[in-house]
Amino acid sequence: MKCEHCQKDFPVKGIYTHIWRMHGRGINHHTNLGKKRSLLKPIWNKGLTKETDARVLRSSKTISKVIRNKVANGSFNKSGWSLWTQKQKEYWSKRMSSNNQGGKSKWFEVSGYKVQGTWERDFALKLNDYNISWKRCSPIVYCSSGKEKRYTPDFYLINFDKFIEIKGYWWGNDKEKMNHILNSNPHLISRLIIVEKEKYEKIMKSKEDFFEMLR
Repeated sequence: MKCEHCQKDFPVKGIYTHIWRMHGRGINHHTNLGKKRSLLKPIWNKGLTKETDARVLRSSKTISKVIRNKVANGSFNKSGWSLWTQKQKEYWSKRMSSNNQGGKSKWFEVSGYKVQGTWERDFALKLNDYNISWKRCSPIVYCSSGKEKRYTPDFYLINFDKFIEIKGYWWGNDKEKMNHILNSNPHLISRLIIVEKEKYEKIMKSKEDFFEMLR
């Protein structure tokens, strides 16, 4: 069919749309009308960084806190982690390590002491069940990169003279940090027990394995 306004040819199904859109009431119609608003507005954080924008900084801290809490309570999604690129894994791993200043997980009180996260809480309760005397540790001084730093193990078992570090996951430079700690404090080598995820799950299920760890 031929448009009576511009004399262009159109199929029957398209002629009425053409007339409405080009010569009628639809001439001011926005082609994006009806699409999601997110498709029409620019990305708010494009070109911004946490150093230049407070909103990006808050968002970064929130993401970091969520991941830390998931790791602390054992709900970290390892399958999702496996989908990340190696570059993403390295980035977040270093973030978790270098920014690890405590206070990111929920605190609990057990026997008058504050313990951080559900893993430490359940470990402390298990110590009580087995009548093992324990207390929170004082900071231990160590040297790293020419600087004096402090490290605080999670538990000190009084009767066993052992320090316990609940370490479900190693982040970024954590193992390097631990090497600095042991090099600066060789007396800890035989007294510090590092409890990783697999060992933690094992000793929490078996009293025999728990005491075997302390020998």
